[in-house]
Amino acid sequence: MSNVRRFMECAAFLAVLLILELYAAVTGDHDMP
Repeated sequence: MSNVRRFMECAAFLAVLLILELYAAVTGDHDMP
């Protein structure tokens, strides 16, 4: 079931991006509203 593994890898990648965005927003690194 390689599709499940691929989905999990994509989900983990998106989760990391989301965490980085939240961290940057909390620390005020960018000027996003």
